Amino acid sequence: MPLRDIENLLRDRLKGTLPGIDAQMRFAPMPQRMEWRVGHFPSEARTAAALLLLYPATGGPAVALTVRSSGLARHPGQVSLPGGATDPGETLAEAALR
Repeated sequence: MPLRDIENLLRDRLKGTLPGIDAQMRFAPMPQRMEWRVGHFPSEARTAAALLLLYPATGGPAVALTVRSSGLARHPGQVSLPGGATDPGETLAEAALR
């Protein structure tokens, strides 16, 4: 699918209502932890943001990924989208862009 078609599809889908709690529950850990309840956010939950960057490449649209530093306390060395948990005083946009 050409990048322009993907962009148009995403723009169209993001105009509507976001899927809400039903979609979020599909991503809840399995088996569900006791602290995971509909409409409840555990006190240890962290605010985070990620950036999904699509760009044209020779073989078609590509996604930018990063490799997390091996010295990080959480998920060291993993391949991930740019961004992560917000730092104190940081906005969601700033977290996604770092």
